[in-house]
Amino acid sequence: LYVSTELGAFHIYDVSDINNPVSLGSITGTGNGGKWFDIVGSHIYLAKDWSSDEFEIYDVSNPANIRNIGGYATGTMDFRNIKVSGKYAYSASYSNSAWHKGLMRFDISDPKNVTYVTNYQDDYVVGFDIVGDVAYTINTAGTLRALDISSTTMSLIGSASKTASGYSTKLIARGNMIYVLGDNNYLSIYKHLGGSNFQTIYTASNATYWASAKAMDISGNRLVVH
Repeated sequence: LYVSTELGAFHIYDVSDINNPVSLGSITGTGNGGKWFDIVGSHIYLAKDWSSDEFEIYDVSNPANIRNIGGYATGTMDFRNIKVSGKYAYSASYSNSAWHKGLMRFDISDPKNVTYVTNYQDDYVVGFDIVGDVAYTINTAGTLRALDISSTTMSLIGSASKTASGYSTKLIARGNMIYVLGDNNYLSIYKHLGGSNFQTIYTASNATYWASAKAMDISGNRLVVH
C-alpha cells in the first residue's frame, strides 16, 4: 500500500494481513501538495501542486531506503495528477499559461534529465486518464475531451460538454468508459463512441450520496467513491 500526504510524506505498507498493516518504509520532506502519484515497476512518480509545482521520481526497490533519482521542476505549473505510459509521463496543469496549460507530456527516459516535450492546450484541466493511445481530460468548465497521444504531438479526437453541473474534481477511464466526479454532489458515467460522440450512461446528483466526495476507483465491476 502506497500513501502520499499533502504535507510532504510518503509511506509504504505491507498489507498482506489487512488487520495488521506493517510499515516497510517512508520518507518526509517530499514537498507540499504531493497528492498524485503513479507506480511503474520500482519507480514512483509523484506530482505536486501548491508552492512546489513539480514532479519527482523515487526508486522504491528497497522501501527501507527510498531514493530520489530525478524529476522535473519549474515552480509555475500547478500539477494535477500524473500518469506514466511508456517513456512518457503525463500531467495536467491547473493553469491557463499557454506553454504549459492543459495536458503536458514529459520524456522520462533519463530520470536525471527529464524533458518537457509538448502539451495539448486547454484551460484549467483538473482530471485525466490514459487508455492506450487515448487520453481523456476534463476541465473546470466541464468539457470532456478525447486526445490522440500516439504521435509526437497530441491531437483532438473529439470533445463534449458534460450534462451534470458542478466543478469536476476527478476523472478515471476504463476502456471507452469515462467516470467523472464533481464536488457539487454528482457522478457521471460516459461511453466514448468515437469522435465527439460521448453517450451519457448514468448521472446522479444527490447530496446524500456524493457530498464532498473527492476520490474514486474501480475494482472489478465495482466503482468505489469516497
